[in-house]
Amino acid sequence: MESTYGIGEMARATGLSVGALRFYDREGLLAPAHVDPRSGYRRYADEQVAAGRLVARLRRVGLPLADVGRVLAHPPDRAVVGAVLGAHLHRLETGLDLARRELSAVLEQLRDDLDDQETAMTSRSTSNDLTLTLPAADLADALRGVRFAAGTDPALPAITGVLLDVAGAALRVGATDRYRLAVTTVPVVRPDGDRAGPADGSALVPAAFADDVVAACAAGATDALVVLGRGVTVGVAGRTLTSAVLGEAYPQWERLVRPDRTTVVTLDATALRDGAHAARTATRRRDDGATFETCAFQVSGDGLVWLAPEDAAHGVAVNREFLLEAVDALDGDQLVLGVDDPHTPLALTSPGRPGALSILMPVRHDG
Repeated sequence: MESTYGIGEMARATGLSVGALRFYDREGLLAPAHVDPRSGYRRYADEQVAAGRLVARLRRVGLPLADVGRVLAHPPDRAVVGAVLGAHLHRLETGLDLARRELSAVLEQLRDDLDDQETAMTSRSTSNDLTLTLPAADLADALRGVRFAAGTDPALPAITGVLLDVAGAALRVGATDRYRLAVTTVPVVRPDGDRAGPADGSALVPAAFADDVVAACAAGATDALVVLGRGVTVGVAGRTLTSAVLGEAYPQWERLVRPDRTTVVTLDATALRDGAHAARTATRRRDDGATFETCAFQVSGDGLVWLAPEDAAHGVAVNREFLLEAVDALDGDQLVLGVDDPHTPLALTSPGRPGALSILMPVRHDG
């Protein structure tokens, strides 16, 4: 009998998050082999694992969805695949200087929001190793819940990692690519069973290490032992994973994590997801040649009104894929959206996941 995978198993096998698999299913990029008509439960065929891993690798290097679809549709055709990948590589190479200048302009524009005065990661490290224990499943969920927001630009190594930040009795796990921020909080204890004390510390680890930890937690472990020091060690499921920390400055992100937004509305997650899919979009192109789709909305009463692209200046415009990934990562039936105005970050939280949130930078209406 042919092997099949549930969506969680497929996520672990491919390195794609459950939210990403749902998104790629809706976009027709990687549909499951079978969907139960009653439960909606997805099953993937054994041969789809390779396709899923290919999607993960192509998306990590920023290949647009349409081009990923072309590669999947013509895997044996080296001419087609070579043309797609060659064109993307050319865009990346020739657009690097322009992208850096554009990023510098964006960072300057968002200086007040991002508090761009960066501080070295060692500023909150402790002289001794900081040792924590926490449920392995909670650690894996936290890492999965922020991994999608990590940056991929090798020219900015500080934002390609995942932040582990211990503050009192909580481990805050975060990732940002400067256009969005995802944070999840996990309660922790000391090895002696006491609640975490006042010692604080931070470590920025490579995203690939975070992926390895998630995979190890999937092996049925109950607890994970995490040690932050000059490096990071995670003991889980009989394995010991170690990583050097990224010795890069990390942006001051805490000021964005705040509950006070001018307008707060509770939304049905399915309705929000379906509305974003159905909304008319505008295509924007970055200087590096990559394109993305934007959608715009206004808050009206206790819901959203989706706007046409020509009316986007009257509402809040966001990167649609970023919004959908944030919705899927929060993984709740009800979500809370907080908005100040069309020019400042908006926040998404889930009542069912205290301490987890996603923050999105709005897209400028002038492109």
